[in-house]
Amino acid sequence: MTPFHKPLLIILVVFSGLLAGCSKKNLSASLYDSHLESHRSFNWKSRVIRTTYLNGQTIGANSCVGGSTLKDVPLTVNYMNDTTGSEGNGICRAVKISIDSIQHGIMWTPIFKHFSFQSNVPVNFERFFFLPSGDSTQVVWYQIKGLVEVTGKMSINGFCSYSEARRLMVKCILDNVYASVRNEMDTEK
Repeated sequence: MTPFHKPLLIILVVFSGLLAGCSKKNLSASLYDSHLESHRSFNWKSRVIRTTYLNGQTIGANSCVGGSTLKDVPLTVNYMNDTTGSEGNGICRAVKISIDSIQHGIMWTPIFKHFSFQSNVPVNFERFFFLPSGDSTQVVWYQIKGLVEVTGKMSINGFCSYSEARRLMVKCILDNVYASVRNEMDTEK
């Protein structure tokens, strides 16, 4: 081994140890430049039914008293331990959308991470709103069914751990699903 190779080998071993340690732990050694492209598509089958019930009749469990549209309902989207959105205000329970899986390419490579990702998120929920009116109650029933598909590509150049790359990818997917569902909820029907 020449005198030139020995210091280079030591630097490489130290660098590899640092990178492996930062990837395994929640340490952050992020000196990177990232580029993210994402696309979302959705297919909705939503409906609204308005009806009147006489006082004393039982109506569904997923209800909000006093609200009149889905704009009043909080929304959370989660994947494992990551969440975006708001939990609710006590009057209306939040609509909770769970992402079951995310397919992605290789994210463990050091220095250069270039991968694609995709997640198909089924959405299916309903909410009832009660609007008292004299001796009866008007009920508005919202039912939203659909599928949100988020695809994208990410490239990261520099020192970025696996957990940081995963965090960036999951945040992108959560934000896209939240925006799609929130837009469908906020659209007047």
